[in-house]
Amino acid sequence: MEFFEKVPTVWDDTKVLDGRIGEYIITVRRSGDDWFIGGITNNDAREVELNFDFLEEGKKYVATIYEDDESINTRTQVSLTQKKLTSRSKITLSLKASGGVAIWVRER
Repeated sequence: MEFFEKVPTVWDDTKVLDGRIGEYIITVRRSGDDWFIGGITNNDAREVELNFDFLEEGKKYVATIYEDDESINTRTQVSLTQKKLTSRSKITLSLKASGGVAIWVRER
């Protein structure tokens, strides 16, 4: 998947955005100007609101979102969507039971 090709091995910043021990976690890491978000949940499906206030004010970004989607007829069953963002953006993530999400955010 494209996401794994883009993920660097060296990070400039790491933040835990949300989570509860034993339930779920949403983490973001920055390398250069790109941000990489990863989220996982336990056996419970859940919705999590993700706030992008860690992004630089006044800039425009695009997020490529990789989510579990059993309706996709591929080996990985991962859907890919893109959203335009700013530091004021918020999105709701629908994490499937025992699933997760990966998001690559870059300036547009």
